[in-house]
Amino acid sequence: MTSIPEGWTDDMSIVLPSALTVEMVVDVVLGGEARKASCDLTHAKLVSLGLSEGDAHLAHDRALGGLVRAATGNPANEPSKEKDPVAWASYRRCSREPALIAAIRPDFGIPSGAAANGISARKWWQFWK
Repeated sequence: MTSIPEGWTDDMSIVLPSALTVEMVVDVVLGGEARKASCDLTHAKLVSLGLSEGDAHLAHDRALGGLVRAATGNPANEPSKEKDPVAWASYRRCSREPALIAAIRPDFGIPSGAAANGISARKWWQFWK
């Protein structure tokens, strides 16, 4: 494992207001993406719930990161719950609800875990085509 450069961090957690949960943040981001809402609208919604501008942008990024990781269908891509809680919650939700991945990013296809539901998955190398 490589060391992290000085001044950098691998901790992607954000400070949440007491009335807000990570799952609620993920719902806002993934719901906005599924409705094709603009990033600005999603960020404004997160800020209205009490996140700072910077944390709203990070939360949006990390929720989509969890979606991308879940789309691979590889359990080894599960983010750290402690260091990347928004990505972790998004990954878990998208893994449970593969149709959500297809609704947000139809070009990703459905992960292989969904094959049991009769939905075919794309191979990993097809993500870049």
